[in-house]
Amino acid sequence: DTTETVDMGDSSIFMDEEAMLKAKNFPLKSPELIKLAKGFLMSKGGFGADPALLANNFQFVGPVVGPLGKDEFLGAIGSVDMKTAFPDFSGEFYNFQVDPFEGDRVWYIARG
Repeated sequence: DTTETVDMGDSSIFMDEEAMLKAKNFPLKSPELIKLAKGFLMSKGGFGADPALLANNFQFVGPVVGPLGKDEFLGAIGSVDMKTAFPDFSGEFYNFQVDPFEGDRVWYIARG
């Protein structure tokens, strides 16, 4: 048997994510937030741009671009025909999870 038990020692370095999310008392639970995030991504073929899904104070902040307000973001993303520009695009989105520090934020990985 090559499985070894690792002594975790002081577990105070690990966050109790479930307890943190519960303490946030955000009105939407994790499954509902994740469903909304997935719906947003699907609204523009993997890029999201349905204005009804964006708050009026929405900001897009990327590593190079931004911050862009709602109207600026919609103008930028809406002007690109994603299917023509990226005909082979496959988002390969996975590992959706709600941030325990910011209970209204969904993180995910986009491999594609």
